[in-house]
Amino acid sequence: MTKFEFLEELPSHGSANRPGDQLLTEFADALRAHPGMWAAWPRPVANSTAQTVGTYIRRGRYVSLPANEFEGCYRGGVAYVRYVGHLKEGARQ
Repeated sequence: MTKFEFLEELPSHGSANRPGDQLLTEFADALRAHPGMWAAWPRPVANSTAQTVGTYIRRGRYVSLPANEFEGCYRGGVAYVRYVGHLKEGARQ
């Protein structure tokens, strides 16, 4: 096994995480298993970074968390995410 990662294609410029980011892939799957429920971001972030994470989620900047399926926000320096892909357009709260 090599200690270097080789990719067939580069990630898009707008992506905040690479395809194959196992933690975010598992997090997205867990959120899909609990639709509509909020969960804290799985990585530690500084208070100022929590707002950026929430913005990135809303804009779909994470490969594992497409904007049309997930919502992100922050409260008290903590980033939260929920899966909303199960809701029909216009039915979101």
